[in-house]
Amino acid sequence: MGVQVSSGKLSPLSQPKDLMAQGIQWTGLFVMAGGMLWGAVVLGGQAIDYLKVGYWDSLGLLWYVGQLLDWNWAVDPKSWLGLHALIDRINAGVGIAVLALLAGAVLLGQDK
Repeated sequence: MGVQVSSGKLSPLSQPKDLMAQGIQWTGLFVMAGGMLWGAVVLGGQAIDYLKVGYWDSLGLLWYVGQLLDWNWAVDPKSWLGLHALIDRINAGVGIAVLALLAGAVLLGQDK
């Protein structure tokens, strides 16, 4: 079942290189799906809070990542304040989903 006959020679159906490419592509799909789900949960949590209290407390991407990775500049910047303000305006739920889509697209685009 795992062998293909062509021109009288035996060769495996899947070469190791093909299996590696498939693994990378599956990883890309999982990154995309997981990131979209994670982003939806973060954004959904903010929406639930809005429905409860009537105020949209946007969770910035930099603050969220800074808390997860213990990154001081993302939480309390001392320099590059304009860049920090610009990036931090990106909603965490949307940012996570977009980053996951980009990372997944890169992994899916790997050549066999």
